[in-house]
Amino acid sequence: MGTAEAAMANLNDLAKVSKELNAKSNEVNKILQDLEKKLVAMNLGIEVWIPDSPLSSEKKTEEEENQDGDVIGSHRVSIDEVLGFDGRRLVHKTVYYREDPAINWQKTWRVEQELSSQPLLQASRDLRIEAMNHIEPLINALIEKGKRMIKGIEQGRNIVNNL
Repeated sequence: MGTAEAAMANLNDLAKVSKELNAKSNEVNKILQDLEKKLVAMNLGIEVWIPDSPLSSEKKTEEEENQDGDVIGSHRVSIDEVLGFDGRRLVHKTVYYREDPAINWQKTWRVEQELSSQPLLQASRDLRIEAMNHIEPLINALIEKGKRMIKGIEQGRNIVNNL
């Protein structure tokens, strides 16, 4: 098979993949809508984020300059898209982390900046599809936070009862 024939065969394969991806992408939207409806119907009223399992992550090195514009050092940053639930809908937000070498000279990251959350259903197709891999960690985070809240309520009741 010649180069042109191979390219045409690859293009045909790509067309098939594209058709299936578009069909599955519509299914992703339905899955996310169904999940969102079920979570809202539970009336949890709690917000969780799963930063340990980002939808996407980009790490790079940024240079630091002094007032004169001279480069005096550099630090690593990570730009992550994280999944969450704000009590009303599935959401994602961009979080900028900066490596902080001053903390025990370990690779410790601290939040530098967080952008406001956006509805997941309005995110790019890539992020919505990647979210499929993060549904279970999100549900687990909701369960854990719910249990912590119940325990806190019970402890508060016990303290007040014993006054």
